[in-house]
Amino acid sequence: MRRGRLMAPKSTGEIARASAQAIEIRNITKRYGDQTALRRVSLSVEPGEFVAILGSSGSGKSTLLMALAGFVQIDEGAIILQGRDIAPVPANARGFGVVFQNYALFPHMSVIDNVMYPLNLRGVPRREARARAAEALATVKLAGFEDRRIDALSGGQRQRVALARAIVYEPAVLLMDEPLSALDKSLREEMQIEIRELHDKLNITTLYVTHDQREALTMADRIAVMSRGEIVQVDTPERIYREPSSEFVARFLGEAVLFARAAAGRLLTGGALAESPGRDLVMLRSEDLRLDPAPGEACLSLRARVHAIVFQGDSWLVQLDTAEGERFCARAQRASAARMASLASGDEIDLFVRAADIHHVRADA
Repeated sequence: MRRGRLMAPKSTGEIARASAQAIEIRNITKRYGDQTALRRVSLSVEPGEFVAILGSSGSGKSTLLMALAGFVQIDEGAIILQGRDIAPVPANARGFGVVFQNYALFPHMSVIDNVMYPLNLRGVPRREARARAAEALATVKLAGFEDRRIDALSGGQRQRVALARAIVYEPAVLLMDEPLSALDKSLREEMQIEIRELHDKLNITTLYVTHDQREALTMADRIAVMSRGEIVQVDTPERIYREPSSEFVARFLGEAVLFARAAAGRLLTGGALAESPGRDLVMLRSEDLRLDPAPGEACLSLRARVHAIVFQGDSWLVQLDTAEGERFCARAQRASAARMASLASGDEIDLFVRAADIHHVRADA
């Protein structure tokens, strides 16, 4: 296959909506000696889509992103963009915007010189490069910061500079590797919304690596959950949370209460459990367990003994034991404050769950 630079958007003098591109990842594998970091990974990303790649440390998510960027050479498979396999194309010729976990800014350069750097590499005339960099900084709400030093910026401001540098040459694809992990909780949540708004404004196909489930649920059109070098489920945030396909995904996203099918049949009373061949675990979410049945809806009840109650600000986490000795957690919101005040360790209570909130998942091997 001929090596060469992919077609980049023409210069417009301002940050505009990109001509978003689809990406097709086909059965890619990456080995390090006898360790397989990626195992026949496949994923289709639509033009302008925001896909979060979610997984714990060592799941392969960052290796996948670096393979897409061209910093990791794959052993097998293909990465299709604009109808061609870009796996042999070097990183600097792929035309992707990349935001790293550590920002990778140049401390000896000013803010605007950092943002201009990709344009300088592409031979854009300095006056045009400066104008485009200033526009990129305005897009990420850093107008007026052009001449500041990098070490004079806060963590959130540095993150915005890294974003501006990644979008300044109007890439059709943006790759982000845990870009918010160094920020505190409130700033991280603020930046999640800003990055999503920026994505919607610029129409950039985005792949976003994170280990933070809430971050993925907040930002993504779809989530690809990774484990041991494989993608184990891809779906919308709501479906992947409410209807996980496996025990691993159920436990990884949110607080899952899981019972073996036979045990659930004994513990959950007041109605019959639906059949689900091949899925031998019954799952419900801890926040779906209620102290009172939902009016007018079919509910099942679960008798349990309170083990401990932990106040966590916006809610209470209640540890409970079933009659068969299985421990699980329920989460009560602030609206249940009066009822929670009357509960104590050792109390036996009935919890209720809507039949519609009970799902079946496949047990891990």
